[in-house]
Amino acid sequence: MVEILKTPLRKIYYSMPASGVLMLHHAVSSADFVIRCGLDTDRFEDLVNEYGGHFTTLEDVVRHGRKKALAITFDDGHKDQYSVAYPYLRERGIPFTVFTTLDFLDTPRFMTTRQLLEMANDPLVSIQSHGISHRLPDEMKPGEIKRELRASKERLEDLTGKKVSFFAYPSGRYNKEYLDSVLEEYDCAFAASGGVLNFWSGRNRKLLPRLGVDNKSYEYAMKTIGRII
Repeated sequence: MVEILKTPLRKIYYSMPASGVLMLHHAVSSADFVIRCGLDTDRFEDLVNEYGGHFTTLEDVVRHGRKKALAITFDDGHKDQYSVAYPYLRERGIPFTVFTTLDFLDTPRFMTTRQLLEMANDPLVSIQSHGISHRLPDEMKPGEIKRELRASKERLEDLTGKKVSFFAYPSGRYNKEYLDSVLEEYDCAFAASGGVLNFWSGRNRKLLPRLGVDNKSYEYAMKTIGRII
């Protein structure tokens, strides 16, 4: 019975006006090392060129979640987000958000603080929180999550001089303490899955959905985007 209902329910779900918050990690091709969650540069460029007229800010998508728009988000603060994605998007005037993990700054394969601040000063770029340590919930003691939510917001705001309103759960993992505390510091928080943002999925500001885009999920993601645009 469940399988019979899946197709019509999926059609109803995707018939609702919706927007998409895209979750990326990399936009680089490299034979030198295996890139987890990697998206090849040519696929990244194809995505941008295919839907270039539909991209807007994350703030705009959250505010008007049913307007058939797309927002690009990157997680962690990898170096190629600055060296590859940023120049390509800047040239085309496309806004994007970087969910930054503070402890990753100035470490190998991640952005430097100077690079992050350069992007933070660009009106096209929004720097938001991905925590301080990127530890998973079961690696943290009671009370640590609440302190990290506050500290990551305060440190990013001090660093960039800009308001930090959004949080993305590290590795998409969360627990009761995260869900109980996140809206005390942030306007909303984003999962690492869940598909598109519509009337139903946008009701829970603690767990707004994103659509992952990497080499493994690329074809599925492009199909999903095509359904809502």
